[in-house]
Amino acid sequence: MFKGDDAVASVAREAFLEYFSENALGAKRAFHSIKQMEEDIVGIGLSLLNASPESTGYFTTGGSESIIGAVKACRNWSRERRGRRDQRFNMVLPETGHPAFTKAGDLMDIEVRRVPVGADFRADPAEMEAAIDADTILIVGSAPCFSYGVVDSIDALSEIALRRSVWLHVDACVGGYLAPDLQRAANLD
Repeated sequence: MFKGDDAVASVAREAFLEYFSENALGAKRAFHSIKQMEEDIVGIGLSLLNASPESTGYFTTGGSESIIGAVKACRNWSRERRGRRDQRFNMVLPETGHPAFTKAGDLMDIEVRRVPVGADFRADPAEMEAAIDADTILIVGSAPCFSYGVVDSIDALSEIALRRSVWLHVDACVGGYLAPDLQRAANLD
């Protein structure tokens, strides 16, 4: 999907082979270099995004694991806030949302409600809001959507999330890093 030229692929392969036997699960015990690498890279990312001083992050092996981790955090926070561990929750996302949200729902017994998108393949905020009920804990938007490369109306989804007291997850794998610079570049003369 994201292949660069052969030189970039060669560097990536060499980096992978250098660390493929390391295990970040033991970062505080056996693999101190991985812990330091994670702290350095997360720090660079937070700096690039102008994150607040209390912001944190962690390594994952890719988008699916990142999404599953985010959904788990939302589910655990919702259980704590609502004081119920037996409640079955749901999340609402456009039909173009990343497939890993379905994986997360299956793993954590969270109903996944996928709603139709507009003719422009963007999330339809009205459809999203209509699918929310008392058991909804999370809505999802993409910046950009993996399948079509379009950016959902994050402002509109944010207003809905605030109004309905649910989490908003913005799936912005590559877009989170590129969108601010692309916007600045588009405004250059």
